[in-house]
Amino acid sequence: MANLNETDQWETGIYQIEEDDPVLGGPSGIDNRPPRELANRTRFLRVRNVTPWDPAFSYPANSAYVSYGGTTWRSMGDSLNVAPGSDPTKWTRWGHTAAELNAALSDSTAAHEAKINPHPQYATDADLAAHFADPDPHPMYAIRGPIVAVPNVNLGPVITVQTPHIRQMVWNGTAYVRAPWHQPGMLLYSYDNPSSIPGYLPVRADLSYEQANYPDLVARLGLSGAGTFSLVELRGEFIRCLDNGRGVNASRVLRSAEAGGNAAHTHGVTDPAHGHFVNDPGHVHGAWTDSQGAHNHGMQVPQNVADSDRGTGQYSDFSIDSPRPINYDGAHGHNVGIDSRKTGIWLNNSATGISINSDGSEARPRNVAFPAWISY
Repeated sequence: MANLNETDQWETGIYQIEEDDPVLGGPSGIDNRPPRELANRTRFLRVRNVTPWDPAFSYPANSAYVSYGGTTWRSMGDSLNVAPGSDPTKWTRWGHTAAELNAALSDSTAAHEAKINPHPQYATDADLAAHFADPDPHPMYAIRGPIVAVPNVNLGPVITVQTPHIRQMVWNGTAYVRAPWHQPGMLLYSYDNPSSIPGYLPVRADLSYEQANYPDLVARLGLSGAGTFSLVELRGEFIRCLDNGRGVNASRVLRSAEAGGNAAHTHGVTDPAHGHFVNDPGHVHGAWTDSQGAHNHGMQVPQNVADSDRGTGQYSDFSIDSPRPINYDGAHGHNVGIDSRKTGIWLNNSATGISINSDGSEARPRNVAFPAWISY
């Protein structure tokens, strides 16, 4: 009667004999398949665990552990019927016997094991129970539990205080102060537009806040700490950095508002040209002269002088042969006037076509809008 053939391999599954399988034995018979697969698994596990060395086993390299001669060995190469310790290329020491340890340590192993607490650096069961029962077992850590008010003793390098709101505090050697990365009064611009952000207030003037609820921000702003306070209005506004002595915007004070304005400048005008027509319907002027005082003119009349144009021997008081002048009687003048008349001339109006465009109701640079928040 022969034994099953065992192979050093791990079987992924064990075959189940079905009802219609024939009864067949032998090395390859179906009835011997399940036990053979189990035997293969057993051999695989045995040669890879610490078991007594067996000269009939073929041990694989670097994966077999055996006990032999009072100690443990690990395979270095494939071996069959090679005793551990006889060939260093096949086996190497993997442990020591108790006698070897006692010899090396002068029996200190036994003394060590005899101690009630050979490892005082490790917690005992009682220590662990007390640790778990302690409400604050780690005082060296910052976040151990709710911290309501700011403590006056060092509980850790960083703590989080919950009232009147969450604040991160650091120990500066004497007292807790606000952490440098969590200061009040810092502005934040959010990419979205949430209704609230923990630790921040919206920068707008139409809301008021209780000073007692924001002590660090109130102190930063120099307020009294009592009553309410409001912030400046920043919605729809541009921010201008404080002058701080430069002289460009010297009259400004911190957080003051400034109205809009434009520097003096000129605009170019384009005139498409235009003209005016003259209309003259024509007109006349009347003229006049007046008499200027009554006066007489004297005349010398010759007495019966011969007058050749009347014939020989004829006489006349007036004769063209001997004319006589008429005497003038004083200087005088006459006024001459010309009536006034409207000309009737008029110029028709003509549009110039000139226009200067206006753009909106404010001066502004290009910009992008984000909501503003202030840390408290």
